[in-house]
Parts: sequence; C-alpha cells; structure tokens
Amino acid sequence: MPLMTILVPYDGTAQDDDALRLACDAVRGTGGRVVVLAVTPVPSSLPLRALPAEFDAAADEALDRAEDVARLQGIPIEGRLMRARDVAEAIVAEAREIGADAIYMALCHHRHPWGKRQLSRTGRAVVRHATCRVVLDSSREAGAQDAAVLSLETYRAVRHAQ
Repeated sequence: MPLMTILVPYDGTAQDDDALRLACDAVRGTGGRVVVLAVTPVPSSLPLRALPAEFDAAADEALDRAEDVARLQGIPIEGRLMRARDVAEAIVAEAREIGADAIYMALCHHRHPWGKRQLSRTGRAVVRHATCRVVLDSSREAGAQDAAVLSLETYRAVRHAQ
C-alpha cells in the first residue's frame, strides 16, 4: 500500500535533508504528497501569535532549504510553518490534521550519561503519540544502514527489553 501523505518535521539540518530525501523516494511515482513542517518553539513566557516575523526566520530558511532539497529530487512539497510550545505535540497534531500515513524524521538521539544512545525527547513523544507510522532515518548514524519504522508497540517492546 503506497504512502499517500508523508509529514517531514524539518529544521534544516543535514539529517533532516536525508529524511526528506527518503520521504521523496517513498512517494515517487505514487501520486503521494510530502508535507514539510518547520516548527518554531515559543517559550511559555511569550505569546504564540503576537510575535514579529523575524521570530520565524530560522524556520523560513529551513523551509527554503527543504524546497531546494525536494526540487533536486523532482518532488514538489507543501511547506508549513507552525509556532508551538511543544514541538512533538505540534508534529503529532499536524500529522492528524493532514491525515498523514507516516512521519519521516531524522533519528536525533542523545547520549545517555552511561554511553547508551537514546531517542530524543521529541522523537520519543512523537513515536508514543503518533497515530500513524513513524520512520526514523538513521543514515547519518555511525554504521547505520537503513531507516527504522516504529510503531508504539515496537517502541514499547524495545524500551522494555533494555
């Protein structure tokens, strides 16, 4: 079953470029669409809406870069910019709103103090709350070969096995 709508959270990093390329490959020839979401995190001390446009400058630049990456892949994208208090909540909400079949994300991890690699807080929250598949691209990880497709059940099984 082809993926018709893929959401790609994007902040302009090389890892996000790889996830976007993977999403473009997944919809190539299927008639599917790729929606790229740039989220501007807003601290709770500031209002979400009454901020100057410069506040979103980094997200705007990221969307411009995403368009360049997708153009090289020959796939049109739909860029969206959102302000949010919590990035993971924004990603999950947008996926629900557009009816995404999958979320393609870079595997952003941090190192546990004891040297164990762990999925970032945002990545864990997206996997935990997404109602669609989550594909974590690990191509920039040392020794990584492919992307991992996670569902909530897989995440729980992996987490409890550790």
